[in-house]
Order: sequence, then structure tokens, then C-alpha cells
Amino acid sequence: MRNVVSGLLIWTLAVAGVGAVAERPGAEETQMAPPGRAPASRPAPARDSRKKALSDPSTALGNPNHPLKDSSTDPGPNPDKDVPDDRYADGSPVITHAEGNWPWGELLYGKSYPTTLTIRNDCWSDETVGIFVTNLPYISLPASVTVPARSSLDVPITIVTPPPPNLILTGRETIPEHGIFGEVQGEVVIWHPWTAEPECKPNRESYKASGHIHYDLTPPAAPPSPEKIAGAGACQVWWNTGQRPATVKEDQDCTADIRELAAAYRLRVLQPVVDRAPAQWGWLPSAGQIGQMSIDACLGMKAKAQAQLEKQR
Repeated sequence: MRNVVSGLLIWTLAVAGVGAVAERPGAEETQMAPPGRAPASRPAPARDSRKKALSDPSTALGNPNHPLKDSSTDPGPNPDKDVPDDRYADGSPVITHAEGNWPWGELLYGKSYPTTLTIRNDCWSDETVGIFVTNLPYISLPASVTVPARSSLDVPITIVTPPPPNLILTGRETIPEHGIFGEVQGEVVIWHPWTAEPECKPNRESYKASGHIHYDLTPPAAPPSPEKIAGAGACQVWWNTGQRPATVKEDQDCTADIRELAAAYRLRVLQPVVDRAPAQWGWLPSAGQIGQMSIDACLGMKAKAQAQLEKQR
């Protein structure tokens, strides 16, 4: 049985004990595996010898500190490819491995996305399951959980994306259709350690998270964003290029629009930089002053600001 991660938000990440073999107390040596789990490929040890091994800490069965019984340490990805049998030399069972995908899809910076991790225990006894997260700082999970025998446990997860990194746009960029985004590449590992009595084989499940975290570049309804170039009107073309379009006959036809564009440019592009180094931007006019400036003064402010931004890079 291979587990499949169905996704994010309205979907559940389902994790079950894959391929483990459970031995029910009192079962005969020719075990009957519970539904969905593979039967043992060799008979269990004779009952008396098994009982003796369980009481002997020098054996794998009897050693409570055996590595395969430790839920706090990830055994790593598939180290058993070359093991010719289903048990190691010390008699402990070989780890079974399962892999799946956890697609996050397209997320936005500065948002929260709830989902659920469901862990299945197919063993005949309660088990402590280890959880290991790599390269996914957006989620917080417990290091381990205890799952009752023959049942499932839902672990709530909230994916919290970070605030958007500081992005300085000068108004000359062309934003690609897919936007600007960061890559999600990480892994969640679910480790079911070996249970010796009744026996349940160790199992490691790994889930590769993938997706993108985007800037929300949706422009406000008004005023138009100074970064929007495609489909711009004549006044916006004048603001973007610094050159008066032939279709504009009088300055007064664009004065109000360019003042709005200059004010939006100051707020969206320049203000984060001003906040970090106010002394270097003491010359920058306020929004109120921009509302009284001429077109040439607005364009001059933009040119001077862009030159200063280039020096600070």
C-alpha cells in the first residue's frame, strides 16, 4: 500500500504504516497479517526462542535501545537497497520505504494556509512516530506523536508564508506573466520505528513538498500602478518614458495623472527605502508637495530617485 499526498488547503496529507508486518499477541508462527500489510516473508522465530530473545538485552529483540526502536532519529533514505534478506545480521527487520509528493501549489507571501497531516498506525500496539521536517521553515510540527493501535491521528498544520522580501521596482521592469516567486523545496519524513512485541516492522515515509510563493502584485484599482506598462494611457507613457507622447497637446491634459503616478511611486517604491535611510532621502518631496508639482518636477524627482537607487545597489 503506497500513500499518496493529495495536497494543500482542502486536501489531507495522509500517511500510513506502509508494508509493516504486525504479529498479533497469541498468533501462530505462520502469521496472518492485518488487511493492507504484507505478510512476513519468513516464519517468526519459535515461540520459546523468541521469548528468550525478548528478555535478553544483548539481542536485537531484547535491546530497548536498538536504533530501529528509536523514534527520535531519522534512519535516512533507503539505506537497505543492497540487503539481500528481509532481516539484518542481528535479526532486526529491514526498513521498508515509501515516497510521495506534497504539492503546495501557488501561494502568496504573508498568508496562512491550514491543512492536516494524518498518520496511520497499522500495528497491534500504540506507537510513537517520529516526524522530521527539512527546509520547510513555514510549518511547525511536533517531533513525535503517539498513535493508538490500528487507528489514525490527525495532526493540524498551518503553513505560514513569510512577509514578502523587500522588492524595489523602478518602473522600468517587465514583470513576467507568472509573476515573481520563491521556490518551495523541502521534505517531511514520518518514521515508524520497530515494535518488537507484538512485532511491527519499521517503516520510513518521505514526502517531497513543492510549490511557489508569489508576490501579490495585483495593482490597486486607482491610481494605476507606475509599474504597469502594457496597455498604458498617454499620460502613463509620458511617466514611464519621460517623453511627451505626440497625442498630448497640453500639459494640463496629464498634470493630474502624473501627480498621482508620482505620489504612488513615492509610496510604493521609495518609501521602504526612505524608512531604512531617511537621512539620504531628505530632499524627497512629500505627497502633499507632489500634489502641487509640475510634470517636469515630477519627472525630475523620479529621475533623481532612480539614480540614487542605482548607486545604493
